[in-house]
Amino acid sequence: MEKHPSLFNISSPLYRDQHVKNNAWKEISGILVDQARCPVAIGNQRRKVFGVADRQCGLHVESDCELKSILHQANPRDLLSKLLTRNKLSPLQKQMLPSPAQVSVRIWHNVKSNFGNLLGTITALEARDFPLVKAVKIMRGIEENLNQVSGSVGTAIVDKFKRVVQQNPGWKVMAIFIRPAISFPIRHQSHAQSHLKQILGEELNSIQAAGTWKNERIITSMQGVTITAEGSQGELLNFCANNYLGLSSHPEIIEASQKALKEFGAGLSSVRFICGTQSLHKELESKIAQFHGRSDAILYPSCFDANAGLFEALVTPDDAIISDELNHASIIDGIRLCKGKKLRYKHRDMADLDLKLQEVKDARLKFIVTDGVFSMDGNVAPLPDICKLAEKYEALTIVDEAHATGFFGRTGRGTEEFFNMLGKVDIINSTLGKALGGASGGYTTGPSEVVQLLRQRGRPYLFSNALPPPVVAAGIKALDILMSSSKLLEAVMANTRQFRDGMSKAGFTIGGENHPICPVMLGDAKLANTFADKMLKKGIYVIGFSYPVVPKGKARIRVQLSAAHSPKDIDKAITAFVDIGKQLSVI
Repeated sequence: MEKHPSLFNISSPLYRDQHVKNNAWKEISGILVDQARCPVAIGNQRRKVFGVADRQCGLHVESDCELKSILHQANPRDLLSKLLTRNKLSPLQKQMLPSPAQVSVRIWHNVKSNFGNLLGTITALEARDFPLVKAVKIMRGIEENLNQVSGSVGTAIVDKFKRVVQQNPGWKVMAIFIRPAISFPIRHQSHAQSHLKQILGEELNSIQAAGTWKNERIITSMQGVTITAEGSQGELLNFCANNYLGLSSHPEIIEASQKALKEFGAGLSSVRFICGTQSLHKELESKIAQFHGRSDAILYPSCFDANAGLFEALVTPDDAIISDELNHASIIDGIRLCKGKKLRYKHRDMADLDLKLQEVKDARLKFIVTDGVFSMDGNVAPLPDICKLAEKYEALTIVDEAHATGFFGRTGRGTEEFFNMLGKVDIINSTLGKALGGASGGYTTGPSEVVQLLRQRGRPYLFSNALPPPVVAAGIKALDILMSSSKLLEAVMANTRQFRDGMSKAGFTIGGENHPICPVMLGDAKLANTFADKMLKKGIYVIGFSYPVVPKGKARIRVQLSAAHSPKDIDKAITAFVDIGKQLSVI
């Protein structure tokens, strides 16, 4: 089980982030409730702590000071005895418990002392002035004490505590301070691991100091235009999802997934070629090929896997592959795995691509690889010019359409359709995880010979579990919706025009080319993160992007429009951008 970062990572940027500091008392209160399974909370909920102490330990108290005092003075063995007696544990459960003799007196003393300290934080919670660093030190102290019990004996003690805490509500009081420390495996920390942690700690501190640390905000609702998130009051308007058609929580998608779950199960527990291919998988692959007008298609767990599998299987040492320098990381990593000659051409620079093709004119096969739409900038590959050069040098074209499939082009068939050149690209890689339902899954579609080779040699395909049936069913339904009506496509493009026009008139620089990805260019990484935090306070959920996701000096807030946004939603977002832009002297 993972350690909770807010309790155990004392060097985490969580403690340096002013927004989180302001809301930390809420977070810590929630953690105590969740991890300890004890009704510790703020305000009048505090009396429940005393009720638990009374019922389970026989400690009749009326204040936190009194409870702290009793626990400091109590003999740990007596406390353990009272807990055993009052909880009426079965003989087997008693046998699982460590005796006080198994745990050193020092550990019991420190645990008892730490519990007293934690009890003292309840008042601080009420005052919204929780000492975060102190609490982390207390928790880590418990962890270190338990780590002193080494070897199999220590592991056995931890396992016993875990089972008892999970099975017996009567241990709630003890769980307040001991469960976080025993909810993960205890192992000896080697010198090599200590050295590793020191090196990584320095690296993490440098990321933090540069203002490029990426915090993960916790969503507590379905993905959609409106969401709720931890640390925020009320609903937020979401402008940073790849949910271009608004299908992530569409009722028809959910219904199809639920039906598949009941009929086909949660998963296959197998790779495709052993016993992991169901009729659903073949139906979706056929529908993808039909949608793109190709001979065949092959599914992967993600589009990243599709890119990781394609180049290694297809490109030999006698071949050459030429890639746009700003292609997605999955393309870059996939190309690294192949044995062919690798070249990069300057971003969307056809003169440079021409020169690179001349360099490899004698290669057996030549592949030009590009994103159809570049995800960080929202700009489009010059596909007509790329295809002309491909014909000139007898090269093959491979296009990643992750940010185009389903919503770009007149009927959502991507960059080819945008340029009125359907069928010109040789191989397309794309995803189900954005416009087409937003769950997961990627694919390659193209000539049947390519697909057949990938089924035989594509390592992510051969060595990854088949896509879960509910995810496959979601993809099928998404394509059905898309091919039956253009209503969602029209909505997302109308929303895109409204946002781009409004922001440009307000004085912002918007990157990209008439695409739902609308980067609000800010330049400075810290400014982008600060801007995003202020937007969140206004109820607009956006994220600042900075190096290494984008080049240094080109930090931005990437806004993404959805068909599910209303004109009112977009106006509200523009108003918030203008207000904060003026506060931060951006406009």
